[in-house]
Amino acid sequence: MHSLKIYNQANLNACKFGTWAKPLQDQLHKSKRIYCCWQTEILRLLFNSDQCGESFFFLLLKSKIMLAFIIQLCHITYQYLTIKTFKEVTCQESADSRKTPLHVKPIDRHLQQINLNKIARSSQFYQRSPQKISAFPFIKALCNAAYQNIFSYSKVAFLLGLLGVDVSKQGVACRFNRYAVSFFKQILNAVIDNISGLHSANKQGALNTFTNVYLQDSTNLKLPKHLADAYPGAKNQSGKENAGMKIQATFNLKNEQMADFGLSAFTRTDQAASKDILDLVQPQDLIIRDLGYFVLSVFEKLSQIGAFFLSRLKNNVAIYWPDSGRRLNLLTLLKKQPLLDIDVLIGCKQQLPVRLVAMPVPDHIANERRRKAKNNRDQRLKPSKESLELLGWQIFVTNVGRSVWDPSTICKLYAIRWRIEIIFKAWKSHLALTSTPQGSKNELDVYIYSQLLNITIFHAFFDHLNRSMIDKHGKYISMLKLAPLFNQIVSAMYFLGDNIHGAQFEHFIENLLLRHCCYEKRKNRTNYAECMEYLTCLA
Repeated sequence: MHSLKIYNQANLNACKFGTWAKPLQDQLHKSKRIYCCWQTEILRLLFNSDQCGESFFFLLLKSKIMLAFIIQLCHITYQYLTIKTFKEVTCQESADSRKTPLHVKPIDRHLQQINLNKIARSSQFYQRSPQKISAFPFIKALCNAAYQNIFSYSKVAFLLGLLGVDVSKQGVACRFNRYAVSFFKQILNAVIDNISGLHSANKQGALNTFTNVYLQDSTNLKLPKHLADAYPGAKNQSGKENAGMKIQATFNLKNEQMADFGLSAFTRTDQAASKDILDLVQPQDLIIRDLGYFVLSVFEKLSQIGAFFLSRLKNNVAIYWPDSGRRLNLLTLLKKQPLLDIDVLIGCKQQLPVRLVAMPVPDHIANERRRKAKNNRDQRLKPSKESLELLGWQIFVTNVGRSVWDPSTICKLYAIRWRIEIIFKAWKSHLALTSTPQGSKNELDVYIYSQLLNITIFHAFFDHLNRSMIDKHGKYISMLKLAPLFNQIVSAMYFLGDNIHGAQFEHFIENLLLRHCCYEKRKNRTNYAECMEYLTCLA
């Protein structure tokens, strides 16, 4: 029984420090084997006392002495397990000096690659030394709290206690300030930069020309009403303003990683956020966005820096022939020539040279578009007769040349933009993004950045598994199937990974993913995996 207690103590130490201490485990098993062998030998001597020529009482005394020695040995082992100093891995250690197993919790691995103390001081999260709450456990506790929808100071203090930080709920509350917001924002950006450098670009034939391919869109969060001053939202019918947040997200299709986040009030439109992408893009990058980001001045600046864009054409934008400068009537031209691929100028002032591509859509899709346009509740968007007719075509503008893409490739590529909508669905349905605290603006911002950090690490984890499945089995993992199982997979890494050899564990996880998380072929629609396979085959 005493050795079983020691065994349980070893388990507790393993959980406390986030990894198995191998020397301690070996020492424990050794003492346990000695105990069992001695116990067997004592019983053998007791039941064969005649053969030994010794009295029963003498053997009993001998056994007591041996048991006392065993208890002393167990006591020494117990002290070794509980008092021995553990060296904690810090973020300042080089990656080569750490032997990181395959099944390390994802957040630990990524946080260990950045200098947390430097960021904590630059953001003034550290203002004195020593600090009662250090950076590493604070980030881990907040990420865990955000993922599990824990918004209580006392529960966060409890999570910190599990990580070895003894602090009160009042001490936790004091840390939710503007410095913590700046700290988490910088940590998020550092993790994004680190992950982007680690993950190489996927092989995509139609996208090989571009360094990065960015998909940008926004998603909205409903907030508690008392935050309406900080994050004003939409007004209701009585004119009362609600609170709402808009998250601008940029996803890099080349390496399947999040590239940038932006937080703003709900009232900041996508058009106003359109220019934010200019801080991110470099020459030879491609931007794919929907009509909400259609701003001619931004397209012009993208062209000037050597970047590329692909967008649908916005209604009522002036179109001109590049040679004569005359105004072009697009609907009249499409009725004569249903499939178009021409060079035009768009915008009365900008006269921006672009490539215009138009392809007809099936009648049932055109009719559905017209029905939705007519039933739009916003009377300001009441469509004209001409705009309703133009809904019978897919009309795109781009500055990518014909030698790179033909018209059919453009249609396939723009359909990939829907990937970011799937990403938003995974966030809100399975990664707890919609849950927000009821506290102050600083508390909200810290939790949102913590959740975005969870999301960034999830995408890195997903991409690692997906590449492995593609290389070994030629199959893509569905994000919507994996996202609800993310927590269970990480838990399996803890409970099974330490007891199974690395290769066996990988094989175990791969079989589960193949059975439960891969795309299924359907006759009535093309999934994301099939679209990517098509793009990969294009030269």
